[in-house]
Amino acid sequence: MNIKRLIRIITHNYRAKIISILCAFFLWIHVTAQRVEDQSMRVPLALTGLPDSLTVVNEIPESIEVTIKETRANLMRMRLFGDMEAIVDLSRGREGWVNFRLSPDILTFPDGEKPREVKIDKPKVLALNFRKVLTRSVPVKLVYSGNMNRKNIIMENPVIIPSTVTVRGASNVLEDINFLPTEEIDIRNRT
Repeated sequence: MNIKRLIRIITHNYRAKIISILCAFFLWIHVTAQRVEDQSMRVPLALTGLPDSLTVVNEIPESIEVTIKETRANLMRMRLFGDMEAIVDLSRGREGWVNFRLSPDILTFPDGEKPREVKIDKPKVLALNFRKVLTRSVPVKLVYSGNMNRKNIIMENPVIIPSTVTVRGASNVLEDINFLPTEEIDIRNRT
């Protein structure tokens, strides 16, 4: 076969050949996009319904790991455009450690779509330590560093305004707070 004949075979009706190749390519993409597979994803964790009288004192994970079984096209859409979120309702919280079993029901998906299958991988249980929230009034204490020049003396006790502040926080933290210090004031070489 000579080269001219080969070129004529390739270029004869080239538009139909290009259209056929493009159709085959798009059909292949469509078929592979409909294939169902499992993918692991990290989903942000949001906590709601925490009573005003309680606070959580242990570390809370920012996200949970889930495995979603769905078509490739839907998985890609979820990854790119999905505002998936895991929402845990803390309204049944009480003082002490409380375990919240995580199930696929806590997940919200974009456009209200539900995937074929969802499995929570890690953590399966969210353990939270709740403490009562207290409000206390504590004095403010002046904190300074350095020594003044020997020629200078402080004639009167400094006046701190405000002399007390109201603090609000977890009971186990507030138990240890007897005063709040000011920012450190350097009195070296002051006149």
